[in-house]
Amino acid sequence: MVALFVSFMVGVALLLVSFSVFKWSKPLLVIVLLEGVVVLLLCLLFQWVAGPVILAILSFFVGEALILLTSFFSVLRWSGSPYGSIFFY
Repeated sequence: MVALFVSFMVGVALLLVSFSVFKWSKPLLVIVLLEGVVVLLLCLLFQWVAGPVILAILSFFVGEALILLTSFFSVLRWSGSPYGSIFFY
């Protein structure tokens, strides 16, 4: 449990550093952080379940995050407005 929390915090720190270095926009940061929080909560809820189930849950949310990122960048490229990706998704 402690290892999961530590890995989550390291992931959040790496995300914050990458967002500050690459100057990504704040809506994208919010989307990625929300996905991370949901994965952490699901891991806490299913902590008594075997490891493969948690990996399946994690892969589902990673796929969802990739869809969100793809829609965000494609709409941002087409319209210039980051908030249009919410409606695109």
